[in-house]
Amino acid sequence: MTVIGFVTYEDFRSEIQGAQISVVRLQDYYRIHRSDGGMRWFQFFVELAAAHGEEIYVARFPMGEILDMPGKEEEIERVKGRASKLMDFLRRDLEGLGVKVRPGLVAAAAEAKIVTTLPSLERDYETEGER
Repeated sequence: MTVIGFVTYEDFRSEIQGAQISVVRLQDYYRIHRSDGGMRWFQFFVELAAAHGEEIYVARFPMGEILDMPGKEEEIERVKGRASKLMDFLRRDLEGLGVKVRPGLVAAAAEAKIVTTLPSLERDYETEGER
């Protein structure tokens, strides 16, 4: 399988529409890293993925990195809250296109070094709940 990563959500969305994909996977998760000095940190992500023939389309949104140390609970909750807002926005947007959104990650995409930015979208989903 070939993994195709998208730099913007808008490109992922256009590809999904053009390929007439009916199901995408949407999941939040984190990775734990350890430095040579023994420090641990978490990287939080939201990921969209869809299979189309022999291709996997992926949009991976970095939500934040936090050192694993006491006193970071509030910061972790803030990042989780941002991820939740983004997932709600993506789900509504894709369902508005007639695409089914299901939980899960596509294993074939796990090692892809994909980072998707939200240049115009971030502003919208961050403030959506405040309107």
